[in-house]
Parts: sequence; C-alpha cells; structure tokens
Amino acid sequence: MLDAAVRRDLLEAAVWAPSAENRHAFRYSFEGMQLRLHPDPAIAQASADQHYAMWLSIGAALENIVVAASVHGLRCEIARDRLSELADIRIDFVHRDAAPDELAACIGQRHTNRRLFYRGPRLSADERAALEAALAPLGGNWRLHWFDDDETRKPLCRLLREAEAHRYANAELHRAMFAGIRFDVGWRRSAEEGLPPAALGIEPGMRGAFSLLRHWPLARALARAGLHHAIAARASAFPARRAPHLCVLASRTALESIDALLRAGRAMERLWLAATRRGLAAQPFAAAVALARAGRSALDDAARARLVRAWRELVPDAHPVMVFRFGYAAPPAVRAGRPRASALVYRHQI
Repeated sequence: MLDAAVRRDLLEAAVWAPSAENRHAFRYSFEGMQLRLHPDPAIAQASADQHYAMWLSIGAALENIVVAASVHGLRCEIARDRLSELADIRIDFVHRDAAPDELAACIGQRHTNRRLFYRGPRLSADERAALEAALAPLGGNWRLHWFDDDETRKPLCRLLREAEAHRYANAELHRAMFAGIRFDVGWRRSAEEGLPPAALGIEPGMRGAFSLLRHWPLARALARAGLHHAIAARASAFPARRAPHLCVLASRTALESIDALLRAGRAMERLWLAATRRGLAAQPFAAAVALARAGRSALDDAARARLVRAWRELVPDAHPVMVFRFGYAAPPAVRAGRPRASALVYRHQI
C-alpha cells in the first residue's frame, strides 16, 4: 500500500498537467500499489480535435505521475486494458534505486505564457539539443523541428493562422472555444477549472472587444467580412512569428492508437517541463495539429485536407504532436488554477 502522503503527491502532480480547456478528462482510484486512471466517457463522443486534446492531456498527467514517483524511489509500470477505448490505464509502482527525475521540481511551475512578445537571447545549439535530450527516457521516436529562420517560419505561421481562423468562423469550433473561458470570474481572478480570461494575455484595451467575440452572431458577421483572419493572426501567427524560437514536436510513427496518443502527451509534457527548467516561457499552439486529425470534425473535408497537406510539407516523414513558441518573458499576472487533487479521485480514498 502506498503511503497517503505519496498518493497525494502523485495526484497533485497529475492535476498540474496541462489539460484541454483546463478541465481534466479523467478520474483516479488507488488499489494497493496500483493507480488507475479512468478516462472521461465524454471522450467517446468528442470530435476529432477534442479527442486528440483530451488523450494528449491524459498522457501529460501520466508523465507527471511518472516523474513525481521517481522522487519517492518508485518506478512506474504502465499498461492499459484493451477491451475498449475507455479502458482504465493501470500504473503499478515498483521500488527502484535511482536518482529522482530532474524535471520533478518543475511540475508546479509549468504554465502557458500567452504574453504577446517573447524576448531573447536565442538558445545555443547545445541548449536546443538538451531540450531534445529530455525526451530520451521515452525512446528515440521524438524529434524537435525548429523553424527559426524567416523562410521556414512563414509557412508554419500561415498554417497556425489558418487553423486559428477556423475557430472564429466555424460555429461548432467557436462554441467549443468560448465555452471553456470563464468570463464569470472577471479579468482579475483565476479559476480552478476552465480558462480565466486574465490568463489569456489579452491587452487591457482589447478585453471588451474580446468578450464580445463570444457572441456567435457578431463572430459570424466579422468572419463574413474576413476580419477573423486578423483576429487569428493576433492569437497565433503574430506571437509565433516574433518569438525567438518556434518548434514542432513530432513523432516518427503515426499517432493513430490511444497508446500512441498517450505517449505523445508524455513527450509533450517532458519537453514543456524541460523548457520550464531552463527558465523559458512557453506557449503551445494546438489547433493546427488537432484540426488536421481524421474523424468527426467541424471542418469540411477540403479545409481539413489543406491542413494535412501543409503538415506533410512542413514535417515530411513525421507526425506533428504540438507546436511551441519559446523565449523569455515575465510570468503572467494570473495563471489558470487547478482543482484539489481529492476532487478528481474516482473513489474517495485519501
């Protein structure tokens, strides 16, 4: 039986993982030396982009558990029941004699920094290699593709803008995006679930206009006038273009199975923790990858096909997981909070 304090540490580490719209898609239960992750049944009905984001976030939580367990001298043996898509993920804890993972101290510090401008200096080749080396414990399947010169960065920024524009011009994507924003908490406070507006990096003079964008009739009218492209550029392409570094985390193998998505989420989290350890500000851009996924989509086939073609040109012979911009910036004034770990326990055992 795991000590109660260890169980709390493991759960709190999982809770601090990034999650789709700051809402975790799983619950937990302990059985002796085993932790079970119970995926949210809503995943089965999710659209392709939501499905991708939810499994990726579960993978990130899984990696946080693995890293936190190392501090307590525990190794994780991970398996998943394959009877259905929503089968439990089982984590057995085995004692080990090894040093704690150096990323453990960064779990609670990792966050999204949406400030408009990141500053330099740029990372050296050795420093970039060190970020990639942080992925080594997960095997050699992962690569970072850097887009740090103007010519290679332009097409990626165009792709980011196109994907983001769909979120302002498509009714289903618009509804999903704004449903996750907690306008009820105002522009000064955080929230345990959902995205507090104050964490979105919106300039004070633009907050009123952004709040109005949640109303679909207005967003639709702006899209018909073509203004959604400018909004999308501000949200994605402009900050990406100006950042010291823009990179794509990619997999050498296809991300078609649930197990592959979980591994991708683990890789994403290790990269993000490694960047945090180096004092880097980081912002992920998920839409361009998630909206290119096969499955039920709010996009029509032609729009999704354009995203797929663009990715094949940008990272040939690889499969994108996430786009990140990196640099240096002051921390955000408000961070998205997290629920208490005990609120996510499947059966109350703490």
